[in-house]
Amino acid sequence: MEIDNITLLATGVDNRDPSLSTFTKERIRLPMNLKGLGVRDLETRGASEYIGGMVQGISLLLDRQDKDGLLVHGRLKSDRAINWLGSSSFDSETIDPWAQIMEQNSEIVNAITHAWTEINSAYNQTHVEMDQEVDAGDMLNNPATRAGFAAYGKITKRSTTQIIISKLETAKFKLLRTVLNTKQRMAHHLNQQTENALFLTTQIPTVHISWLRIMQDRVLHEAFGQYLALPSPAMVPFCDPLLPHWIGRAGNEQLVEKYGDLVARAEVNGGDWIRSHEQLNGLWDDIFRKGGFYTTKEARNIFYGIVPWKFLKLYCNSQVSKDAIIPDMLIHNFPSDTNGHGNAVIAAITDVKTVRID
Repeated sequence: MEIDNITLLATGVDNRDPSLSTFTKERIRLPMNLKGLGVRDLETRGASEYIGGMVQGISLLLDRQDKDGLLVHGRLKSDRAINWLGSSSFDSETIDPWAQIMEQNSEIVNAITHAWTEINSAYNQTHVEMDQEVDAGDMLNNPATRAGFAAYGKITKRSTTQIIISKLETAKFKLLRTVLNTKQRMAHHLNQQTENALFLTTQIPTVHISWLRIMQDRVLHEAFGQYLALPSPAMVPFCDPLLPHWIGRAGNEQLVEKYGDLVARAEVNGGDWIRSHEQLNGLWDDIFRKGGFYTTKEARNIFYGIVPWKFLKLYCNSQVSKDAIIPDMLIHNFPSDTNGHGNAVIAAITDVKTVRID
């Protein structure tokens, strides 16, 4: 409960909010390297933590032989432990390390079976939803007698807990990608923002907040809202259906919506971003030229001779659209770094970005 309150305070995102979609909640639980927030809970990690602890704790108790036939001394040498676990249960040649202990009726046996069934079911269910089959040699497809061990009962070289959680989270990430690719009617904003988060950035959740107040609280909350494709906190006061708000020039007014997209793109008096963008682009081009650089604004032929024509043709055809992606400036004689393999200069592209602050 406390970590939920801290998360809400830091990010403005409440993962207990029933209005959050399952898609968003799953993203919150994913680690940052899989474009999530890394807010995990014991409910989703408990089984993996338990299996990892059992494998890495119990397998080291007894003497065992490695793949080269060398004896690795255990930490506990007693007849009772040997009778309980089996004298050769964790040797490199043993396929099912838990086989002997599974023949007994104990709370530990029941706990291992329950935890592994939970892991195995979650992993297989994720693949079923992706219409895929789990590989026969996949570690998480092992029977309970091999729970937490690699193929053929081998002890994993790194943290068992980390391996299990990583495989579960990677499968969940692939499922979310599948959802985006298959549900064509998904809300445009969710699709667009999630794609941005999946492919373009993980900068937002890794920003270090310092005493310099580089990113204020309300700005950080707005950033997390964009990162998770949630409604904009700044738009809340303006989206009352009983008191609608409009923005834009006379004749081009648009209703303010909860995501703030129309506000960001609105044409307002004195706020034409296209005009200011062109002015800045021209200013930077002039600065570069005075610095001795040879530049071309909005160069459309930068990939000729580099990219195969069947791909280049698609890029060239897209440039006729209004929202074409064309670099603002091409610098032909940009100085190379010390690892430039002998090149004195290289071509470099730059883009001017503007932010309107009202």
